[in-house]
Amino acid sequence: LTFQDVSYQGDVTGGVYVGGIVSNIDVGSIVNASVDVNIVASDNAGGIVGYMERGEVINSRSSGTITPMCSRWTTSKMESFGGVIGEFYGYDRFFYKKCINCVSSMDILNPVCSRMDVSEIEVESVGGIVGENIHGVVFLSHATGNIEGDGDVGGIVGRNNGKIIYSYANGSVKD
Repeated sequence: LTFQDVSYQGDVTGGVYVGGIVSNIDVGSIVNASVDVNIVASDNAGGIVGYMERGEVINSRSSGTITPMCSRWTTSKMESFGGVIGEFYGYDRFFYKKCINCVSSMDILNPVCSRMDVSEIEVESVGGIVGENIHGVVFLSHATGNIEGDGDVGGIVGRNNGKIIYSYANGSVKD
């Protein structure tokens, strides 16, 4: 499955697995995608794709905002918010999948919770390019957005168990 030369501008609201182009993808690629989107989600949200397993994002751009929002099932934490990919599982038996030449100016904001005190909720695995990177490779990418969270917060990747190569961030990071 390949999404190529796609774009979206507008608002996206959802629960888990929320993205500006696609919610989740298993074995596929997104090439030359562009979004200017405001996303509201409870978990696994990314400017381009919410959850990606064994796929790649190449030459793609994202701008706008991601706002974590409590759902009625939120207990104490929300996780995996990224400017390009929310959660990236990049291992595919023989090689590692990549996020290549991606640029994000997404701002990832403090959560919105109406049913409970926001101070009781933690937002974890928040990154300018990838929220949580599990065996993936972030290569030749950069982020300029402002990133906020409570744990595992990074300008490029929030929680990283993969590789980051020739990538940088120059937005603010608040943990």
